[in-house]
Amino acid sequence: MYYHKLKKEYLSLKLLDWENFGEFLNILKKSEKVFTTRLHLFLVSYYLGLDVEPFVYQKKVEKMKQVLV
Repeated sequence: MYYHKLKKEYLSLKLLDWENFGEFLNILKKSEKVFTTRLHLFLVSYYLGLDVEPFVYQKKVEKMKQVLV
């Protein structure tokens, strides 16, 4: 649902999955913006200094967002 809405605004939007974490981090580091629903990706993106937009559906993500942002 989020993907289809975001794809209209961000034409180069890609869905990523990590099979090789090192490769995933290299792709992530080059990203203009990261959209995530997952706490771990939010934390990794935040600590890499990336522009990250969490879509909060879990209380733990909302709490971490309030602590860090």
